[in-house]
Amino acid sequence: MSPESSTGPLEIPVKPRFKKPPACDYCKARRVLCHPQPEGRSCPRCLEKGVKCTTTPSVRRRRTRQHEIKFVVAKKAVAINRGNKSNEDDTPSHAMNLDTIRDGTEVRMSQGQALQTSTGLTLTTPSVVPYACTSQSHILATSSVGLNGGYTKPIAYAPVSSRPQLQLPKRLMQELFNAFIHTPYRLHPIIPYDRIHARLTGCGWQPSALSPQEYVLVHCIFALTSTVSTDPLIIGPETLPVECIDILTTSYPMKKIRRDLREIGRRRESVGMCHQLRAEALRLAHNEGIAVWVSPENAASCCLLDTLLSQYDSPNSYGAAFAWQARRLAESWYKQPQLYNWTFGTVDRSVKWACFLMVDVLAALHPDRSVDFSAHDEQLICGHDQLSLEELTLLLGQGCNGLGQYYGYFLSIIFQITCHAREVYERISGPCARGRTYDLQVIKSYVASLNLLHHLCGAFGEYGITLANQNQSQSMTIVGVLRTLWIGWTNLALHFYGTIRGVLEQSSVTNVYTARPHGIIDDIYWSGDFDSDIGLEQATSSSELAPVFSVARDLACRAAVEFSKQIEEVYLISTLAQTRIMGGQLKKWVQLVVEVTDAGIMSASVGIQTLERLRDGMKIAGFSCTDNTHILEGIDSHLSTLMNSSASAQNPSHILTRNYNPGYHPSANSDSYPSV
Repeated sequence: MSPESSTGPLEIPVKPRFKKPPACDYCKARRVLCHPQPEGRSCPRCLEKGVKCTTTPSVRRRRTRQHEIKFVVAKKAVAINRGNKSNEDDTPSHAMNLDTIRDGTEVRMSQGQALQTSTGLTLTTPSVVPYACTSQSHILATSSVGLNGGYTKPIAYAPVSSRPQLQLPKRLMQELFNAFIHTPYRLHPIIPYDRIHARLTGCGWQPSALSPQEYVLVHCIFALTSTVSTDPLIIGPETLPVECIDILTTSYPMKKIRRDLREIGRRRESVGMCHQLRAEALRLAHNEGIAVWVSPENAASCCLLDTLLSQYDSPNSYGAAFAWQARRLAESWYKQPQLYNWTFGTVDRSVKWACFLMVDVLAALHPDRSVDFSAHDEQLICGHDQLSLEELTLLLGQGCNGLGQYYGYFLSIIFQITCHAREVYERISGPCARGRTYDLQVIKSYVASLNLLHHLCGAFGEYGITLANQNQSQSMTIVGVLRTLWIGWTNLALHFYGTIRGVLEQSSVTNVYTARPHGIIDDIYWSGDFDSDIGLEQATSSSELAPVFSVARDLACRAAVEFSKQIEEVYLISTLAQTRIMGGQLKKWVQLVVEVTDAGIMSASVGIQTLERLRDGMKIAGFSCTDNTHILEGIDSHLSTLMNSSASAQNPSHILTRNYNPGYHPSANSDSYPSV
């Protein structure tokens, strides 16, 4: 028998483990290996270096037990439920220094998370709201505030990632939100400005008390208004010129302000607050997933974000998200028309929708991209029947009886402008059209329709001025929609001219300004009746495109003159500052006028007047953004050249086009009527 079996297993003695002493201060400071010695003796390194070896004892915090964490969280939740929030250190403050931006990786527990941990509740955040579990009809049958119960919790209960990283003083929030009424987007029917204003006032201007979707919209409004705000925190503390103190409320700024405002735009860029506000709005919108959940507030946020990003030529999906949400809201309204009556269902709202949808078309037109909404979407949202160009010509020839008929005609003309914008992209200028031989018949038909639209706008403008005289209370709206019409047609003519010019430049024509039509330009201009015997196989022939180009150039010259007059009649500076509405293509207009005056197509006198209006408009638009304002010096140089050659410009051969009257302006008497 072995010893183990008789006495049990052998016990092996284990030597006690001694904890290694901490490194000395010298070795710790140099982050090198230390060999501490017992009984306070110096370590070898300190002994070698001849320094005193000291060791500062470190105090280690006691590890918090899991049950203690739950106790603290539960205690905090009870305090929240009792309304005792005065001592909560995670309640957001809204009057902090603007230069202080919190770290986005902050991991403190929010009040909502405390409730969730202590009570076992599932706190649903906006980014994961189960919309798919609720039918669309049920969602849209609720009020705009209560689209989803989890989605309307105040932002204070949201995760830390949804908390603001940019803290604004209460005064600046009030300034930016209240100044939004001086921007054209205050008139957009999708933006519930009055309701959000009432909500902010009711909660003491603490946006954290709003629902996440309202919270994002508020920050989008802040960002948009900052592009025109004159607050010192936006443009710096330097004193403003006297005429710019109340510039947001100054009517007809082009006629009253002669100062170059580009310096204010440079100050705005230098301070950088408008860029920070835009970045914060985008961050919050991304966190809350506003592009994927349908609500009026989310649609409004998508609209404003698309506006902000398009000013910087940034590709974004918010325009498409806005079109989709507006379509879904309109579809719901048709099912239950009593809902959202502040958005759809009246002529006034249809007119506003038509104006802003046309602005969206122009934003897509010049970058040569597809429009985000279809003709069906436009009819659904605006709720009107479209008349053809021929029907409009016949009806306008019979007169316009009353405002109802005036606005009805306006909706049809706007629809024709947006349809022509889609057509030129899909059949002439877009990637699919460029990939095949140009269809000359399509181009001829298009230029004839564009010319007919020009005459319709002229006839419509004459009725508009008459109605404005007869209805003083409606004069601002009447002239405002008329101006929108002219902005749409002029931009359409500019884009078509650039398209045909590009076609000729790709052909054998080396100088497009030597292209002359085969026949009488007046016949082509008035009837659009080209030689029908031209075969489609000759569609890219430069000799056959020359007459089309001549008419397109003539229309573009007329459009340049008209557009410059519309700039002069802008009612508020914020309209001119919005690149999507007015100022986005000022550089292209200037290039056109310079080219046609150099080539002798436009007379020097007309060219000088047009360039001066465009130059002054760019000086005023520089108040918001300094983009493209560097070409002002080039405009002044060209003006000097034109003025020096004004004597030769009086030659009749240099006049713009046969039968062209430079004084013709359908809204020439609009000085008496402010526009939106």
